[in-house]
Amino acid sequence: MLDELDLYTGVLRYKDIDFTFAFDKRELRLIPPEEKRRLIEWDWRMSPLGEGAFAPADPISVGEKFLIGECNETRHKIIFIPKQGSNLYFYNSVVRIVLAAYIICRVDRDKIDRLSISCPEVDYIHPVNQAISLALGPIDDLHKGIFTLSTQGFDNTTTEKQVFSVDDREVNVYFSISRKVSTKIGESPLSLKSALIFEFDPTSDFDFIIRLWWIAREFIRFLCYRNNVFISSIEISAPYEGGKHENFATLFVLDQDGEVEPEALQNSRCIKQAYISGHEGEILSDIAADRIYLRHLPDTYQSGRHIDAARFVMITAAFEWEFDRLYPEGIKKDSSTISAENSVYEEIMLMIQKADGKLCHLL
Repeated sequence: MLDELDLYTGVLRYKDIDFTFAFDKRELRLIPPEEKRRLIEWDWRMSPLGEGAFAPADPISVGEKFLIGECNETRHKIIFIPKQGSNLYFYNSVVRIVLAAYIICRVDRDKIDRLSISCPEVDYIHPVNQAISLALGPIDDLHKGIFTLSTQGFDNTTTEKQVFSVDDREVNVYFSISRKVSTKIGESPLSLKSALIFEFDPTSDFDFIIRLWWIAREFIRFLCYRNNVFISSIEISAPYEGGKHENFATLFVLDQDGEVEPEALQNSRCIKQAYISGHEGEILSDIAADRIYLRHLPDTYQSGRHIDAARFVMITAAFEWEFDRLYPEGIKKDSSTISAENSVYEEIMLMIQKADGKLCHLL
């Protein structure tokens, strides 16, 4: 598979220079042509102090939000998204850029209108086993190892679309289950995978795409009540004729490695989609607008089972945040409660007015 290569090379234009790039899935290195090496070594890296005297120049910001290279191995585009606020680094005349993410294209398209987000947690949040049904025939057939396995239709395994807002943009969200059939030896004949899917107006704004990835990750962490949720890849689609979508690229976000907890999933330690059905968009809107308190989520499921002083404070803060958001004026009281409280208040005030302030009895 092209997305499993250890090294990508190609040509990339940056600051009006055609570089040769080398990318090892961590760092992007730009190798200038021979005639531009002195320009980078002296004009980019050094600052003149006077005639014949130079000092290291101030750090140079990457500047670009994304860089597009033509990849030798795939013959298609590879899109590099630098880490926000990062600077250029140098090794002699080689320019090094730290990346936040990259996109490997299988075909070249200009617009994106759908993200399909998958990870083990999504398979449990929207259970993949609901897509299959097992039919057992006569007992004799069962003894012979004969039974029928069939899949449910897409309509039965796709949730209704909900809408949420991200920076004044509307996004549709739903869960779906994909099927893959194989007759190859060594591969499962039937593979099922759940996906959290975002659909939106076609865009080439990669900041928006990365923002959607972040919202999806926080949403899944919220449903699993732990931070060690890692989305290794996201499938990207472009508009296609007839209102359909063409899967053309994969997004990889870096620095997402960490310890996973398969036992937490095996024990179904997550909120399933069925329990929030119809409210997915509402929850995602609150996450996008930072209206849901998520700072109290434990790093792991195991650590979340133990409460120390710090976690107690964070959990209490989460409760107060949500209480104030849901009841900004406090909990409303019915008329009988208010009447009873007023009667008690009046009685207390009468007792205060009758008291002379002297101590009547010593016990």
